[in-house]
Amino acid sequence: MDTTSLSDDFLHWARDSARTLEERFGILRFMEAAYVQHYRGPDKVGGDWKASMILREKRRFDAAFRPVLDEKRLRLVADLLPDIMSLDLGSSSDDRPLRDLGVLRFLPQLTELKLADLEMEDLGIVLHLPVLREFTLRFYTVQTNAVEDYSALACCPELRKITLFAKLPWPVLIGWENLLHLEELVWQAPGSALQSIPRLPALRKLMVDGSSHVRDLSHSIRDFHQLPEMPELESFWGGDFYRLDGIERYPKLRFLCVGGFFRTLQPLSTLTRLTHLRVVSPELRDIMPIVPLPILHQFAVVTKRPQDYTPLMEAPALRELYSFGCDTPQMDLDAVRFVLPPDDDVFAVATPRPLAPLRLRLLPKNNKPDPSIAMHEWPDGSEGWDGYMPMRESEARWVNDLIHDTLEQANYFKIKGIIFKKTDLSGSRVIPGSGIITGEPVDVSRVCNINLLKVEALSRLREVLDCIRTALARTRVRWTVLITGYAEPDADEWDESWRNEDRLSPQAIMQDMLESHLEEERKANMEQGFLNDEFRLKLLREQGEEPKPEDFIRSPIPDKPVPPGKSTGGIAVAEPPPDDEDPPLTFEPPKTGWSPDDDDDDEGGLAEAEPGEEDNDEHWLPPPPNLNPNISWTGLTLYCYLTEDSLWIYSHHDYKTYEYLLGIPAENPLENEA
Repeated sequence: MDTTSLSDDFLHWARDSARTLEERFGILRFMEAAYVQHYRGPDKVGGDWKASMILREKRRFDAAFRPVLDEKRLRLVADLLPDIMSLDLGSSSDDRPLRDLGVLRFLPQLTELKLADLEMEDLGIVLHLPVLREFTLRFYTVQTNAVEDYSALACCPELRKITLFAKLPWPVLIGWENLLHLEELVWQAPGSALQSIPRLPALRKLMVDGSSHVRDLSHSIRDFHQLPEMPELESFWGGDFYRLDGIERYPKLRFLCVGGFFRTLQPLSTLTRLTHLRVVSPELRDIMPIVPLPILHQFAVVTKRPQDYTPLMEAPALRELYSFGCDTPQMDLDAVRFVLPPDDDVFAVATPRPLAPLRLRLLPKNNKPDPSIAMHEWPDGSEGWDGYMPMRESEARWVNDLIHDTLEQANYFKIKGIIFKKTDLSGSRVIPGSGIITGEPVDVSRVCNINLLKVEALSRLREVLDCIRTALARTRVRWTVLITGYAEPDADEWDESWRNEDRLSPQAIMQDMLESHLEEERKANMEQGFLNDEFRLKLLREQGEEPKPEDFIRSPIPDKPVPPGKSTGGIAVAEPPPDDEDPPLTFEPPKTGWSPDDDDDDEGGLAEAEPGEEDNDEHWLPPPPNLNPNISWTGLTLYCYLTEDSLWIYSHHDYKTYEYLLGIPAENPLENEA
């Protein structure tokens, strides 16, 4: 279709007085999304998220809402139409539901579409999207989930990925076996519905709802025989399974993250390509069958029953072993971990690369990373694990632990203010002790983070960097360390309490809960008022009366006062008691997360002063030279990237500070600033 004709046809259709209210609202939502996501003109107006939130809530609860289309914005998005390849109409859950998407017929080139809260019976509108490759539909509540028939997606032959967050239990999926190119399916919907699909011939990744909680047998899938035939399946995560029978139908599985009520892992013994296995089962009794798996690299289990882990000493390729959820001490678990071979033979080079003298280099003003900085992209081919994300996660965990152990062995954690923690599986979506496995492996970047939060740590920056570089020289592929630092001048004391956001006072916790409850109550009242208005509107139309929109404008429900405290920046703070009253009784909440007092294992944090030493060494580092004598020194602030041979800083930062801390000159600072 000619692009000029496409824009003209859209304008003619959108301006037509025959457009219904729901069609106009669909056009309005499209205009808003297209402007934000695709317009790049110099006159683009920045968005105000708070104003947008108020606008969405207002039209959501206005039963007599009438969309008004701005003519200038309409012409602008009409010109954008031919170039729009992706569209996101599902980024918020607080808007008026979409009931008509006729506007999509003017986007035949669309390859990616995200929707939410559709009050439509089917998805017939996607028939106008012949080259659609990725489709996402999210329903936030049962009330907004009107779609039951998803058969129209079978008419999009180019679909590669479908993501569905549905609430209704019996979706219609007729014809999905004809999606010959579908490679990934995220199915946050009742897993039993997949029984109606006989075959998904190209599917490589599947996520099934139920992984968020192992609940009870009524929610479980009987076994893997209830799922479609998927000969190419490589990654599976989720589900609440009663048994693992039938999983042998998927011999190409490499990553398996599964939950349920099974007692044995025997059906997994045939999965010879499996490298990562994560299991949640409160009733698990037998892990012996996975011992012979030839390339199993990682095994994580969440179960309340003690296990006999000693057979895993014979696992030929096992490197990572994790166990959560069991309160019984399991001494053999540590013994098995001790005898497992280290990851070095998988992720380290045989001989560390020689280190050249450290260079201090400036990024150009456009902040475009130098090719030597390994930031996010992995190498192609086998060096990047051929795109296999679980192995990338394992390598990232190994690199992080390598840097930590190198610093620990050099006693650098005795320097105050160095914060660098060892990793655990929580970064891979296995939450320790909670019995939860959610989500898929993430494509991690090749960057680790270290924080330097005291003057003593910053004064030893050069030594710390050289120590980290010795670790980076051992990695199989090159990595980068993001270094952030801040220290105030002449600070004799340092309040660390802000680091742990979980350690709120009891009054603050109760205040937050009260505010949340009042906000939920306000929205419930708004919802009920909207339903009343909608019913009144229906009665008026049945009586032949034309309702006036102004008669349906309700005054906003005022916020209830929140006694007895006040809200400050989203964190509730209790008011102090009057002088003539005794302060209220309080209790000390249990410590959660990290705090300086918990660091008995030298995993970073604040080191205590040695006996006989004074704990006031925050004042002895003088300020760096400053070219402008009219600017007072307010402290040291760092934000830089370390690679094996260079420390990279942004050109707009004061490179004199880095020269002062490292004792080496920056390379070509004037050239970079030009």
